[in-house]
Amino acid sequence: MRSRNQTALTTDILSQYDSIAEQYASHIDEQKLNALYERPYILSQLPPLSNKTFFDAGSGPGYFSIYAHSQGANVIAVDSSRELLKLLQERTGQSIETHVADLSKELNFIADQTVDVIVCSLVLHYIENWSTTLREFHRILKINGTCIISVHHPLFDARFNREEYFEKRLIQDSWLGFGKQPLNIQYYVRPLNEYLNPILALPWKSTLVDEPKPSERIKATEPGMFKALSKSPVFLFFKLVK
Repeated sequence: MRSRNQTALTTDILSQYDSIAEQYASHIDEQKLNALYERPYILSQLPPLSNKTFFDAGSGPGYFSIYAHSQGANVIAVDSSRELLKLLQERTGQSIETHVADLSKELNFIADQTVDVIVCSLVLHYIENWSTTLREFHRILKINGTCIISVHHPLFDARFNREEYFEKRLIQDSWLGFGKQPLNIQYYVRPLNEYLNPILALPWKSTLVDEPKPSERIKATEPGMFKALSKSPVFLFFKLVK
């Protein structure tokens, strides 16, 4: 996924995927950073899912929901885009529970300590303040439950904030590789302390922060991508256990 800097905006970003759902869903699986780097890493960190309750936080068209369901999990998929959830339901029928919800708010439809595994894949950059989101993740997880989060690496987002690194702000990014027209997507960039402090404020049993190097598979199939990822990270990963 290549990007081009755009002017910062201040409009509502929660429903932005509704108007581009089909275009996004039709091309997201082709994005090499997702398919070869981000998704395989998250899958490698998942515990066994059979008979577990799996919460897909910001599911989009449902890659991780569909995977978890195939592994025998009871899946709850949440997204702010009604249209993306419709596409997920078309792919899976009624076998996956879906909710249109704002992850920056309380998740009142999920009881305390009822979820075994949470995956939040490349979602938190759409949320201005992570405190409520992470507090809710902690609340709904069972004891010894696992939460895996991927986010843009702050070094990657620094291309927008080279002169204003310490400022959290909303930007617009133009994503190529999604058909004839780029996707103009708004999200927040922020300094590293605003990644870490909301996580460290909660009593996790263990916290893993990882910047994985690219795999041998990437080296063999995408040498240019391997070289770039070996020099500078694009995503940052957290594995949190309650």
